[in-house]
Amino acid sequence: MSTTDEAVAPAAEQPEEAADPRRWKALLVVMSASFMNLLDGSIVNVATPAIQRDLNTSYSAIQWIAAGYTLAFAAILITGGRLGDIRGRKTMFAVGVLGFTVASALCGASTSGGMLIASRVLQGAFAAVMVPQVLGIIRDMFPRKEQVVALSMYGPVMGLAAVCGPVLGGVLTQGDLFGLGWRPIFFVNIPVGLAAFFATGPLLRDSRSPRPLKLDLVGVVLIVTALLMLVAPVIEGREHGWPLWTFVCMAASLPVFVLTALYERYKDRKDGSPLVELSLFRNRTYLAGLVVTVIFFAGMASFFLVFALYLQIGLGFSTLRTGLTIGAWALGTAVGGAAAGGFLGPKFGRKVLQAGALLMAVSVAGTALTVNHYGPDVTSMELVPTLLLAGIGMGLVLAPLFDIILAGVSDREIGSGSGTLNAVNQIGNTIGVAVLATLFFTFIGQQAGTAAQQNDGPVRAALTAAAVPAARQDVVLADFTACSKDQATNKNQSEIPASCARLQGDIRSSADSPQAAKQIGAAIAEVGTTVREDSFTDAVKQTLWIEVGLFALTFLLGFLLPRHSRGHVSDPA
Repeated sequence: MSTTDEAVAPAAEQPEEAADPRRWKALLVVMSASFMNLLDGSIVNVATPAIQRDLNTSYSAIQWIAAGYTLAFAAILITGGRLGDIRGRKTMFAVGVLGFTVASALCGASTSGGMLIASRVLQGAFAAVMVPQVLGIIRDMFPRKEQVVALSMYGPVMGLAAVCGPVLGGVLTQGDLFGLGWRPIFFVNIPVGLAAFFATGPLLRDSRSPRPLKLDLVGVVLIVTALLMLVAPVIEGREHGWPLWTFVCMAASLPVFVLTALYERYKDRKDGSPLVELSLFRNRTYLAGLVVTVIFFAGMASFFLVFALYLQIGLGFSTLRTGLTIGAWALGTAVGGAAAGGFLGPKFGRKVLQAGALLMAVSVAGTALTVNHYGPDVTSMELVPTLLLAGIGMGLVLAPLFDIILAGVSDREIGSGSGTLNAVNQIGNTIGVAVLATLFFTFIGQQAGTAAQQNDGPVRAALTAAAVPAARQDVVLADFTACSKDQATNKNQSEIPASCARLQGDIRSSADSPQAAKQIGAAIAEVGTTVREDSFTDAVKQTLWIEVGLFALTFLLGFLLPRHSRGHVSDPA
């Protein structure tokens, strides 16, 4: 077995050994590392607007900050598991924890968007070395009868990370500890990471696979190349005006994926150690599970980024208020996950997953209708009910999802199937952030000009009050419309577009006094706020309906999955 989840191999293969007296303290160590990884996925989204303002980054850079982590995690995950099999899980866990901690420090110390993106990629890569060792360490240190109890800790840890992430992100960012702004969201990992690293030596027992598979570094390079060729043009294309290279690059990713599959087949025949076992893709229920995973996680990951940007940049919510609002979804996830993992999932299997996906679709539709009804005046209290229900639905999906997908996989393939599934999970996150966030930013640009024209009445009134001639008013209003659109689509949000600079000149040249110019400027600023609110509101509504479609599709594709999780008394359908 070669992947992250060797621990899920059949119990019959595991010899019973004396219980390690350090095992419960060791569990605390490995769970703290899992908590850091899970927390990092949710804490960053709330802080992205603050990061953008402080580092003067573009919207595409914001996408890379999220996608860089998940892409690196997906690319290295299976290899990280194999390194533990070969070099020892305790050793690779220590390497992963220390690397993740150092990368977190670099993220917090970043002085530019490029440095932060690079640090996030490094953070994701070390997380992919750290996380796969957790299950193997638990399997090695706990006797079989206690492994179920130890592994059951994952649910509460996931729930705690889900609830703490948005709220803690809001508290740390808005609290501006020591004048550091958003940076403590990364620095918070340092004491936890160092404590886990120094506890690894005395508390963890080293283990490795007796029959480890070889590394497949060529496979890693090929799959990373193919994914970058697909994802990078999607993220960068909008800000560069969709030049020819973006379409060529996306089209060229297909033959690279084909080349990857051919190489993996060759690698399998050569030494039986492919990065991905291609036989898995002949299993129709497993293949359907991979499709469901990509669609579901694409919708989930993109929602949190898009909604955080909408609330803060669009509506002017504070970071803390945003965290508390989105925290309703996170709280629902903990509740739904506990219910599904405790008794609903084992009893009802696939029906719980589908009910959760359907509840998410209905709840996100309710959120879209709420935003449509209240417009830019929507409050947290009006958003919380549907967000809470959507979170409950998400918990109902997450708890049984992987076990149900793996129910149709043979014992021989369970390790590779589980590792591939975890990697595809991260690929879904990456694709969602790339595609859905790009669509959201595109919708903002499309709506900004229209919103400026629809709300320019107060600007014209201020120009008329300043005795500006009608012909000159038309010039000012035209530049105001152009400025609104250019600001929404500007690649570098810290730079003033040419149309906005021209508008400032129009105001000075049109007004007959500094006081009149000030009044015109105030009117334009007030209307500009309205334009931004309307643009973001219209854009988020369109994006939410796409999310509804993704979750509804998850529900429908659920019929292709096995009826029950692995180990259920009933045969999988």
